[in-house]
Amino acid sequence: MRYWPFALLLFVQAVQAQEDVGLVGLLAGEVAYQDGKARVYMKVREGDRFDLAPGAELRLIYFASARQESWRGPARLRAGKRESLPLAGRPAEVKTLPASAPQRLARIPDLVQNAQFGGIAVRRSPPPPLESDESLREARETYARLRRELPAEDLTPELFLYAALVAGPQPDSDEVKALATRLRERQIR
Repeated sequence: MRYWPFALLLFVQAVQAQEDVGLVGLLAGEVAYQDGKARVYMKVREGDRFDLAPGAELRLIYFASARQESWRGPARLRAGKRESLPLAGRPAEVKTLPASAPQRLARIPDLVQNAQFGGIAVRRSPPPPLESDESLREARETYARLRRELPAEDLTPELFLYAALVAGPQPDSDEVKALATRLRERQIR
């Protein structure tokens, strides 16, 4: 009975460690994740480990800090709540995304899991809250800003706009389909 508080504390820490803290926004080359392979648009949790082979590239986006990290291999890192902890290799290049970006980008792993990039919803989560005309206007302005500020090969602006548009009044529009096609084609370089 006296071990009960200790066991409860360990359980609470384990549950907190399983919280999604970010997503993989770009993947190029050989990147190991824990004991398997990393996948683009996968969720990242605190404590996740990544090992980049020489020449590999990994881009992580953290939800709580609106931080985008670009890692180039060889490197090893561990995901934290707001940023990565470098274990070996060069430090990441860091950019700060607009404050509205993490909330929308957090939808991407579920959209991918539910096969919405393919145009068919295999399994649906509860629908995200609908975007208003004002929030869609803001999303388009933020997209244009991100597109100007980030490198051409960075798909973060498209991920951001896609997540906003699929929660808008026309989730099956030609614009959404075109973005989905571009994102699907670029999942792995």
